Amino acid sequence: AARDVRYEFFEKLMREHSIPLLAVAHNANDNLETMLFNLARGTSLSGMCGIPSTRPCEGGTVIRPILYMEKSEILRFCRENSLDFVTDSTNSDTEYTRNYIRHEIIPRLSKLTDCPEVSVRRMGQNIRVDGEYIDSVAERFLTECGGTPRATELAELHPAVFYRVIAAMAAAVSDRAPERVHIDKIRSLIGEGSFSYDLPGGCSFVSSCGVCRVILKGETVGFDLPVDRGVCDLPEYSARLVISDEKAEISHNVYKFSIQADLSSAIICGSLRLRSRRDGDSYCYHGMTHKLKKQLIDAKIPSDLRDRVPLLCDDRGIVWAVGFGVRDDGGRTPTFATLYYDDGGFYVRKKHNDR
Repeated sequence: AARDVRYEFFEKLMREHSIPLLAVAHNANDNLETMLFNLARGTSLSGMCGIPSTRPCEGGTVIRPILYMEKSEILRFCRENSLDFVTDSTNSDTEYTRNYIRHEIIPRLSKLTDCPEVSVRRMGQNIRVDGEYIDSVAERFLTECGGTPRATELAELHPAVFYRVIAAMAAAVSDRAPERVHIDKIRSLIGEGSFSYDLPGGCSFVSSCGVCRVILKGETVGFDLPVDRGVCDLPEYSARLVISDEKAEISHNVYKFSIQADLSSAIICGSLRLRSRRDGDSYCYHGMTHKLKKQLIDAKIPSDLRDRVPLLCDDRGIVWAVGFGVRDDGGRTPTFATLYYDDGGFYVRKKHNDR
Protein backbone atom coordinates (compact mmCIF):
# COMPACT_ATOMS: atom_id res chain seq x y z
CA ALA A 1 0.00 0.00 0.00
CA ALA A 2 2.85 2.38 0.85
CA ARG A 3 4.49 1.62 -2.49
CA ASP A 4 1.28 2.51 -4.33
CA VAL A 5 1.02 5.81 -2.47
CA ARG A 6 4.69 6.61 -3.13
CA TYR A 7 4.47 6.05 -6.87
CA GLU A 8 1.15 7.89 -7.12
CA PHE A 9 2.95 10.87 -5.59
CA PHE A 10 5.83 10.52 -8.04
CA GLU A 11 3.44 10.40 -11.01
CA LYS A 12 1.58 13.48 -9.78
CA LEU A 13 4.88 15.33 -9.37
CA MET A 14 6.03 14.39 -12.86
CA ARG A 15 2.75 15.51 -14.44
CA GLU A 16 2.60 18.83 -12.59
CA HIS A 17 6.21 19.77 -13.33
CA SER A 18 6.64 18.05 -16.74
CA ILE A 19 9.43 15.83 -15.43
CA PRO A 20 10.23 13.10 -18.01
CA LEU A 21 12.65 11.14 -15.77
CA LEU A 22 12.56 10.70 -12.02
CA ALA A 23 15.37 8.78 -10.29
CA VAL A 24 14.90 6.59 -7.20
CA ALA A 25 17.61 5.05 -5.05
CA HIS A 26 17.16 1.28 -5.22
CA ASN A 27 20.55 -0.44 -5.03
CA ALA A 28 21.96 -3.95 -5.49
CA ASN A 29 21.18 -4.91 -1.89
CA ASP A 30 17.54 -3.90 -2.34
CA ASN A 31 17.45 -6.05 -5.46
CA LEU A 32 18.88 -9.08 -3.63
CA GLU A 33 16.41 -8.69 -0.77
CA THR A 34 13.49 -8.43 -3.22
CA MET A 35 14.52 -11.54 -5.12
CA LEU A 36 14.91 -13.59 -1.92
CA PHE A 37 11.56 -12.28 -0.69
CA ASN A 38 9.89 -13.30 -3.98
CA LEU A 39 11.63 -16.69 -3.94
CA ALA A 40 10.21 -17.44 -0.49
CA ARG A 41 6.71 -16.63 -1.77
CA GLY A 42 6.96 -18.97 -4.77
CA THR A 43 7.23 -16.35 -7.47
CA SER A 44 7.20 -16.80 -11.24
CA LEU A 45 10.11 -15.94 -13.55
CA SER A 46 9.22 -12.24 -13.48
CA GLY A 47 9.67 -12.14 -9.72
CA MET A 48 13.09 -13.77 -10.01
CA CYS A 49 14.22 -11.08 -12.47
CA GLY A 50 14.46 -8.66 -9.56
CA ILE A 51 13.73 -4.94 -9.60
CA PRO A 52 13.54 -3.53 -13.15
CA SER A 53 15.86 -0.66 -14.01
CA THR A 54 12.94 1.44 -15.30
CA ARG A 55 9.25 1.79 -14.46
CA PRO A 56 6.97 3.43 -17.07
CA CYS A 57 4.31 5.58 -15.49
CA GLU A 58 1.82 8.28 -16.39
CA GLY A 59 3.75 11.43 -17.24
CA GLY A 60 7.20 9.91 -17.70
CA THR A 61 9.55 7.16 -16.53
CA VAL A 62 10.97 6.28 -13.13
CA ILE A 63 14.61 5.23 -13.45
CA ARG A 64 16.93 3.42 -10.99
CA PRO A 65 20.46 4.55 -11.92
CA ILE A 66 22.25 2.99 -8.91
CA LEU A 67 20.40 -0.33 -8.98
CA TYR A 68 23.63 -2.26 -9.60
CA MET A 69 25.71 -0.43 -6.96
CA GLU A 70 26.24 -2.24 -3.66
CA LYS A 71 25.22 -0.50 -0.47
CA SER A 72 28.81 -0.62 0.79
CA GLU A 73 29.92 1.41 -2.25
CA ILE A 74 27.27 4.04 -1.60
CA LEU A 75 28.15 4.38 2.09
CA ARG A 76 31.86 4.63 1.27
CA PHE A 77 31.16 7.39 -1.27
CA CYS A 78 29.10 9.28 1.33
CA ARG A 79 31.92 9.08 3.91
CA GLU A 80 34.62 10.11 1.44
CA ASN A 81 32.58 13.12 0.31
CA SER A 82 31.13 14.09 3.74
CA LEU A 83 27.56 13.52 2.59
CA ASP A 84 24.98 13.22 5.36
CA PHE A 85 22.27 10.56 5.14
CA VAL A 86 19.40 9.36 7.29
CA THR A 87 18.89 5.79 8.50
CA ASP A 88 15.28 4.74 9.10
CA SER A 89 14.87 3.77 12.75
CA THR A 90 12.85 0.67 11.78
CA ASN A 91 15.63 -0.78 9.59
CA SER A 92 17.06 -2.87 12.43
CA ASP A 93 13.71 -4.41 13.48
CA THR A 94 13.82 -8.01 12.24
CA GLU A 95 10.09 -8.47 12.89
CA TYR A 96 9.73 -7.04 9.38
CA THR A 97 10.38 -9.72 6.75
CA ARG A 98 12.65 -7.60 4.57
CA ASN A 99 14.77 -6.62 7.58
CA TYR A 100 15.01 -10.28 8.62
CA ILE A 101 16.29 -11.14 5.15
CA ARG A 102 18.76 -8.23 5.34
CA HIS A 103 20.19 -8.99 8.78
CA GLU A 104 19.81 -12.78 9.07
CA ILE A 105 19.72 -14.38 5.59
CA ILE A 106 22.11 -12.31 3.48
CA PRO A 107 25.05 -12.49 5.95
CA ARG A 108 24.81 -16.30 5.74
CA LEU A 109 24.71 -16.17 1.95
CA SER A 110 27.91 -14.14 2.06
CA LYS A 111 29.64 -17.19 3.51
CA LEU A 112 28.83 -19.11 0.32
CA THR A 113 29.88 -16.41 -2.13
CA ASP A 114 31.90 -13.24 -1.69
CA CYS A 115 29.25 -11.06 -3.31
CA PRO A 116 25.75 -12.55 -3.46
CA GLU A 117 24.44 -9.26 -4.89
CA VAL A 118 26.47 -9.78 -8.06
CA SER A 119 25.63 -13.49 -8.37
CA VAL A 120 21.91 -12.90 -7.98
CA ARG A 121 22.00 -9.96 -10.39
CA ARG A 122 23.60 -12.18 -13.05
CA MET A 123 20.92 -14.82 -12.47
CA GLY A 124 18.20 -12.21 -12.79
CA GLN A 125 19.62 -10.97 -16.08
CA ASN A 126 19.65 -14.52 -17.48
CA ILE A 127 16.08 -15.16 -16.36
CA ARG A 128 14.90 -11.85 -17.82
CA VAL A 129 16.23 -12.77 -21.27
CA ASP A 130 14.45 -16.14 -21.18
CA GLY A 131 11.25 -14.55 -19.89
CA GLU A 132 11.25 -11.91 -22.62
CA TYR A 133 11.41 -14.63 -25.28
CA ILE A 134 8.46 -16.55 -23.80
CA ASP A 135 6.55 -13.27 -23.49
CA SER A 136 7.13 -12.62 -27.20
CA VAL A 137 5.73 -16.06 -28.10
CA ALA A 138 2.59 -15.38 -26.05
CA GLU A 139 2.21 -11.91 -27.56
CA ARG A 140 2.53 -13.27 -31.11
CA PHE A 141 -0.06 -15.97 -30.36
CA LEU A 142 -2.59 -13.40 -29.10
CA THR A 143 -1.95 -11.12 -32.06
CA GLU A 144 -2.53 -13.92 -34.57
CA CYS A 145 -5.82 -14.95 -32.96
CA GLY A 146 -7.04 -11.37 -32.50
CA GLY A 147 -7.10 -11.64 -28.71
CA THR A 148 -9.84 -14.30 -28.70
CA PRO A 149 -8.16 -17.71 -29.04
CA ARG A 150 -10.05 -20.93 -29.66
CA ALA A 151 -10.08 -23.41 -26.78
CA THR A 152 -8.36 -26.02 -28.96
CA GLU A 153 -5.52 -23.59 -29.67
CA LEU A 154 -5.08 -22.76 -25.99
CA ALA A 155 -5.04 -26.43 -25.04
CA GLU A 156 -2.06 -27.02 -27.35
CA LEU A 157 0.11 -24.27 -25.79
CA HIS A 158 3.12 -25.02 -23.62
CA PRO A 159 2.23 -24.28 -19.97
CA ALA A 160 4.71 -21.37 -19.82
CA VAL A 161 3.07 -19.71 -22.85
CA PHE A 162 -0.44 -20.60 -21.64
CA TYR A 163 0.21 -18.82 -18.33
CA ARG A 164 1.31 -15.62 -20.07
CA VAL A 165 -1.54 -15.68 -22.57
CA ILE A 166 -4.19 -15.89 -19.85
CA ALA A 167 -2.42 -13.21 -17.80
CA ALA A 168 -2.30 -10.91 -20.84
CA MET A 169 -5.98 -11.51 -21.64
CA ALA A 170 -6.88 -10.60 -18.04
CA ALA A 171 -4.62 -7.52 -18.09
CA ALA A 172 -6.58 -6.17 -21.06
CA VAL A 173 -9.73 -5.77 -18.94
CA SER A 174 -8.50 -5.62 -15.32
CA ASP A 175 -5.56 -4.14 -13.42
CA ARG A 176 -5.43 -7.12 -11.05
CA ALA A 177 -3.41 -10.07 -12.28
CA PRO A 178 -4.68 -13.65 -11.84
CA GLU A 179 -2.63 -15.95 -9.65
CA ARG A 180 -1.14 -19.25 -10.74
CA VAL A 181 -3.92 -21.19 -9.00
CA HIS A 182 -6.51 -19.43 -11.19
CA ILE A 183 -4.65 -20.12 -14.42
CA ASP A 184 -4.04 -23.75 -13.47
CA LYS A 185 -7.79 -24.12 -12.92
CA ILE A 186 -8.56 -22.64 -16.35
CA ARG A 187 -6.05 -25.02 -17.94
CA SER A 188 -7.80 -27.98 -16.31
CA LEU A 189 -11.18 -26.83 -17.70
CA ILE A 190 -10.07 -26.17 -21.29
CA GLY A 191 -11.52 -28.81 -23.58
CA GLU A 192 -14.55 -29.54 -21.39
CA GLY A 193 -16.99 -27.41 -23.40
CA SER A 194 -18.44 -24.07 -22.37
CA PHE A 195 -17.59 -22.72 -18.95
CA SER A 196 -17.05 -19.49 -17.04
CA TYR A 197 -14.45 -19.03 -14.31
CA ASP A 198 -14.21 -15.95 -12.07
CA LEU A 199 -10.87 -14.14 -11.86
CA PRO A 200 -9.64 -11.40 -9.51
CA GLY A 201 -10.47 -7.84 -10.45
CA GLY A 202 -14.14 -8.34 -11.29
CA CYS A 203 -13.65 -10.29 -14.52
CA SER A 204 -14.26 -13.82 -15.77
CA PHE A 205 -12.59 -16.19 -18.21
CA VAL A 206 -15.28 -17.48 -20.57
CA SER A 207 -15.08 -20.33 -23.07
CA SER A 208 -18.13 -20.21 -25.31
CA CYS A 209 -18.76 -21.81 -28.70
CA GLY A 210 -15.13 -22.89 -28.74
CA VAL A 211 -13.83 -19.31 -28.42
CA CYS A 212 -12.20 -17.94 -25.25
CA ARG A 213 -12.10 -14.42 -23.87
CA VAL A 214 -11.82 -12.54 -20.58
CA ILE A 215 -14.75 -10.22 -19.88
CA LEU A 216 -15.96 -8.04 -17.04
CA LYS A 217 -18.62 -9.70 -14.92
CA GLY A 218 -22.06 -9.00 -16.32
CA GLU A 219 -20.79 -8.36 -19.85
CA THR A 220 -22.58 -10.22 -22.64
CA VAL A 221 -20.55 -12.87 -24.44
CA GLY A 222 -21.00 -13.11 -28.19
CA PHE A 223 -19.34 -15.37 -30.74
CA ASP A 224 -17.62 -14.88 -34.09
CA LEU A 225 -16.37 -17.99 -35.87
CA PRO A 226 -14.89 -18.53 -39.34
CA VAL A 227 -16.70 -21.23 -41.33
CA ASP A 228 -16.27 -22.89 -44.73
CA ARG A 229 -17.97 -25.53 -46.83
CA GLY A 230 -18.40 -28.74 -44.93
CA VAL A 231 -19.25 -29.43 -41.32
CA CYS A 232 -18.59 -26.97 -38.48
CA ASP A 233 -19.34 -28.54 -35.10
CA LEU A 234 -20.34 -26.24 -32.25
CA PRO A 235 -20.50 -28.63 -29.27
CA GLU A 236 -20.68 -25.80 -26.74
CA TYR A 237 -24.01 -24.82 -28.31
CA SER A 238 -25.15 -28.36 -29.08
CA ALA A 239 -25.17 -27.31 -32.72
CA ARG A 240 -23.70 -28.17 -36.11
CA LEU A 241 -23.51 -25.96 -39.19
CA VAL A 242 -23.38 -27.77 -42.52
CA ILE A 243 -22.56 -25.87 -45.75
CA SER A 244 -22.62 -27.92 -48.94
CA ASP A 245 -23.37 -27.73 -52.65
CA GLU A 246 -26.07 -30.37 -52.32
CA LYS A 247 -29.17 -30.41 -50.20
CA ALA A 248 -28.67 -32.38 -46.99
CA GLU A 249 -30.67 -35.56 -46.48
CA ILE A 250 -32.40 -35.13 -43.12
CA SER A 251 -34.42 -37.92 -41.53
CA HIS A 252 -37.89 -37.09 -40.22
CA ASN A 253 -37.00 -37.41 -36.54
CA VAL A 254 -34.09 -34.96 -36.98
CA TYR A 255 -35.79 -32.47 -39.28
CA LYS A 256 -37.85 -30.89 -36.54
CA PHE A 257 -34.60 -30.00 -34.79
CA SER A 258 -33.04 -28.33 -37.83
CA ILE A 259 -33.22 -25.19 -39.91
CA GLN A 260 -32.19 -25.25 -43.57
CA ALA A 261 -31.90 -22.49 -46.17
CA ASP A 262 -30.97 -22.34 -49.85
CA LEU A 263 -28.20 -19.81 -50.47
CA SER A 264 -27.00 -18.64 -53.85
CA SER A 265 -23.21 -18.92 -54.09
CA ALA A 266 -23.22 -15.68 -56.07
CA ILE A 267 -24.45 -13.66 -53.10
CA ILE A 268 -21.51 -14.69 -50.90
CA CYS A 269 -18.83 -12.01 -50.85
CA GLY A 270 -15.50 -13.07 -49.41
CA SER A 271 -15.25 -15.44 -46.46
CA LEU A 272 -18.12 -16.73 -44.32
CA ARG A 273 -18.44 -16.32 -40.56
CA LEU A 274 -21.02 -17.38 -38.01
CA ARG A 275 -21.48 -14.72 -35.36
CA SER A 276 -23.90 -13.35 -32.79
CA ARG A 277 -25.83 -10.14 -33.29
CA ARG A 278 -24.40 -6.64 -32.94
CA ASP A 279 -26.00 -3.25 -32.36
CA GLY A 280 -27.55 -1.90 -35.55
CA ASP A 281 -27.63 -5.22 -37.44
CA SER A 282 -29.96 -5.23 -40.44
CA TYR A 283 -30.17 -6.83 -43.89
CA CYS A 284 -32.45 -7.02 -46.91
CA TYR A 285 -34.63 -10.05 -47.68
CA HIS A 286 -38.07 -10.50 -49.27
CA GLY A 287 -37.54 -7.11 -50.90
CA MET A 288 -37.31 -5.20 -47.63
CA THR A 289 -34.58 -4.09 -45.23
CA HIS A 290 -35.23 -5.57 -41.80
CA LYS A 291 -33.81 -4.43 -38.48
CA LEU A 292 -32.68 -7.62 -36.79
CA LYS A 293 -33.63 -6.41 -33.32
CA LYS A 294 -37.23 -5.82 -34.42
CA GLN A 295 -37.35 -9.22 -36.13
CA LEU A 296 -36.25 -10.95 -32.92
CA ILE A 297 -38.80 -9.03 -30.88
CA ASP A 298 -41.59 -9.83 -33.35
CA ALA A 299 -40.57 -13.51 -33.23
CA LYS A 300 -41.07 -13.33 -29.45
CA ILE A 301 -37.53 -14.55 -28.75
CA PRO A 302 -36.70 -13.67 -25.11
CA SER A 303 -34.13 -10.90 -24.68
CA ASP A 304 -31.72 -13.19 -22.80
CA LEU A 305 -31.64 -15.58 -25.80
CA ARG A 306 -31.32 -13.09 -28.67
CA ASP A 307 -27.52 -13.06 -28.51
CA ARG A 308 -27.57 -16.82 -29.18
CA VAL A 309 -29.32 -16.55 -32.56
CA PRO A 310 -26.61 -17.34 -35.15
CA LEU A 311 -25.98 -15.04 -38.11
CA LEU A 312 -24.24 -16.35 -41.22
CA CYS A 313 -22.22 -13.39 -42.52
CA ASP A 314 -19.76 -12.55 -45.26
CA ASP A 315 -17.59 -9.49 -45.93
CA ARG A 316 -20.69 -7.42 -46.82
CA GLY A 317 -22.68 -8.28 -43.72
CA ILE A 318 -25.51 -10.67 -42.88
CA VAL A 319 -26.29 -13.36 -45.46
CA TRP A 320 -28.80 -15.30 -43.40
CA ALA A 321 -30.22 -14.84 -39.91
CA VAL A 322 -31.08 -18.41 -38.94
CA GLY A 323 -34.84 -18.68 -38.68
CA PHE A 324 -35.45 -15.74 -41.03
CA GLY A 325 -34.88 -14.98 -44.71
CA VAL A 326 -31.79 -15.16 -46.94
CA ARG A 327 -30.32 -11.92 -48.27
CA ASP A 328 -31.90 -10.68 -51.55
CA ASP A 329 -29.21 -10.56 -54.24
CA GLY A 330 -26.95 -12.74 -56.35
CA GLY A 331 -27.37 -15.47 -58.94
CA ARG A 332 -29.15 -18.77 -59.02
CA THR A 333 -26.62 -21.40 -57.96
CA PRO A 334 -27.84 -22.66 -54.59
CA THR A 335 -25.63 -23.53 -51.64
CA PHE A 336 -27.49 -25.27 -48.82
CA ALA A 337 -26.81 -24.25 -45.22
CA THR A 338 -28.31 -26.24 -42.39
CA LEU A 339 -28.11 -25.56 -38.68
CA TYR A 340 -28.95 -28.42 -36.33
CA TYR A 341 -29.68 -27.62 -32.71
CA ASP A 342 -31.40 -29.05 -29.67
CA ASP A 343 -32.73 -27.64 -26.40
CA GLY A 344 -29.23 -26.72 -25.28
CA GLY A 345 -28.34 -25.03 -28.55
CA PHE A 346 -29.40 -22.03 -30.59
CA TYR A 347 -32.91 -20.70 -30.11
CA VAL A 348 -34.47 -19.60 -33.41
CA ARG A 349 -37.96 -19.21 -34.78
CA LYS A 350 -39.00 -22.12 -37.01
CA LYS A 351 -42.64 -21.41 -37.74
CA HIS A 352 -45.50 -19.59 -36.15
CA ASN A 353 -44.56 -18.99 -32.51
CA ASP A 354 -42.31 -22.02 -32.13
CA ARG A 355 -38.67 -21.34 -31.29
